[in-house]
Amino acid sequence: MDLKILTEKIVELDDEMVTRIVERALDLGASPMEIVYAVNAGLDEVGMLYERGEYSISDLMMAGVIFEDILGMAGMRFVADEEAVFADTILLGTIEGDIHDIGKTIFHSLAVSVGFKVIDLGVDVPAERFLEEAKRHKPSIIGISAVLTSTVEAIQRAIDMLKRDEETKDIITIIGGAMVNIDVASISGADAFAKTAKDGVSECIRLKKSFEQGRRGKG
Repeated sequence: MDLKILTEKIVELDDEMVTRIVERALDLGASPMEIVYAVNAGLDEVGMLYERGEYSISDLMMAGVIFEDILGMAGMRFVADEEAVFADTILLGTIEGDIHDIGKTIFHSLAVSVGFKVIDLGVDVPAERFLEEAKRHKPSIIGISAVLTSTVEAIQRAIDMLKRDEETKDIITIIGGAMVNIDVASISGADAFAKTAKDGVSECIRLKKSFEQGRRGKG
């Protein structure tokens, strides 16, 4: 089944049609991951329409609700890829000053689908809480999400606190979101960055493999 129609209906925010298409796609053998990729393409377009002023914040929120409804549908349980399973935890949150969570939610689902355990702190998370929860859960990776360019300073502060603390200084940090680029990553001190949820998960897998190879090399 061609899932381009699903992407189109996400952009149109047609929740009833989206539900019917997803149900049909699952019946025809489409995998949850294929469906999420199609939905993700639609959400990217919704985000661009919002940035251009063609969609409102309520439209953006509606798209997020549709996505969450899809994840809750029968048949949308993710089965981890056996070759990509990691016994690792990602601590995740949207930085203080930003309440966007669509991209973070997608990243969360994709990360779980390949075997990561994800602890989601939600949105508007201050630097102090990232540090506190990192000490508590001892994750392998900390993911900081942001959409607003005004949050760069807050991201920098969070990563600086994490890198300065003896308990958390070696934890891998990755930042993600529409406003993120190599310059933002460099300024913030993050170990990696990704603009999309899919790229973020791929980067986490790469970082973990690189870290493990480096550790074996030292041994």
